[in-house]
Amino acid sequence: MFTQTQSVVLNSLKYTDNRIILNCYTEKLGFKSYLVNLNNYFKKSYSQPLSQLNLIVYNRGNKLEHIREIVSHHIYDSIYTDPNKISVTLFLSEILTMTITDEFTNEPLFKFISNSIMWFDQLTEHQNFYLFFMKELLKYIGIYPLMYENNDEVFFDMKEGRCSLTCPDHNFYLENDELFLFNKMLKMDKYCRTVFTTNEKKTLNKMLISYYKVNLDRFKTPNSLEMIEMGF
Repeated sequence: MFTQTQSVVLNSLKYTDNRIILNCYTEKLGFKSYLVNLNNYFKKSYSQPLSQLNLIVYNRGNKLEHIREIVSHHIYDSIYTDPNKISVTLFLSEILTMTITDEFTNEPLFKFISNSIMWFDQLTEHQNFYLFFMKELLKYIGIYPLMYENNDEVFFDMKEGRCSLTCPDHNFYLENDELFLFNKMLKMDKYCRTVFTTNEKKTLNKMLISYYKVNLDRFKTPNSLEMIEMGF
């Protein structure tokens, strides 16, 4: 049985000298791993993180599937040539790899990823984009923070994903300046023009990573964290 689907590459892994495993998030099949032969028909660009492809695939329900046909869906202008954008691309591919592991289709999630990366490719002022992407992704995986404007609610409980009047009985919470900064970041729109200092961005990144780790068992600190912090 063949399926035609758009996909976003999350990462690629060496399998043998002439074969790789291409881990993709697909529009119609969810997360899938494909065993790919490295031959004259397979372009190196196909395996780059967050590349967007059109695939015709065998869909047999196996752990490792095969691709019948592969072509580029979209060619980026800058994310593989701009050094800072390369860092962001690697970082976000790690975030998505640890977040998306299920073979369930989620069209809104796929559209968000696909459209956001194309938007990022065109941005000239993109210093805050990775923060915007991480906080927006929370909406599509069902753990977006529930915040209130009420100044009396002085704690944000990361485990519960909401504000509280009382201090939580664990260490995973925000208050005072950290809570104000976190709430400011949540209000940022896709143009990413909200002004943050370098230290504030580092703090926000660590907050978001902690929030992911608290709510997703499989989530670990990304290997590219230091690289993203050095770039911004």
